[in-house]
Amino acid sequence: MSEENLFPQEDFIQRILPRLPSKEQQELLQGVLERVARGDPEAGFDLDDAVLNLPPVAQDWLKEKYLIHERQRHGMETLPGQISLLPASQRWVCPEENCPEDEPVLQEGEEPPECPHHHRRMIRASQKEDHAG
Repeated sequence: MSEENLFPQEDFIQRILPRLPSKEQQELLQGVLERVARGDPEAGFDLDDAVLNLPPVAQDWLKEKYLIHERQRHGMETLPGQISLLPASQRWVCPEENCPEDEPVLQEGEEPPECPHHHRRMIRASQKEDHAG
């Protein structure tokens, strides 16, 4: 399987890593990600185990990203909102109209993350839906 067909799980985990509620979990995952980057053959298994210990909303977000990736890899169009494992109240989205970037809300009261493309603070998906409707 070519590299471009692999699901970039590490990239998605890296995006949410600083917002994980537990500093211990952040450090553990960072260590595993570093081992993956070095090519440690056991690190992939450890990463799978670490993902199982993420908050459920983060696990669902990763599953959703994987499903979208697989559909696109097999040439299937993914319409906005077609695959959604998280309620709008548990999803941060970019406030830009057509930006597809999103991240899970990991804990109530957290600071909104920044959109990696537009460098604007994200908003709850439910707020964006209210403005669109």
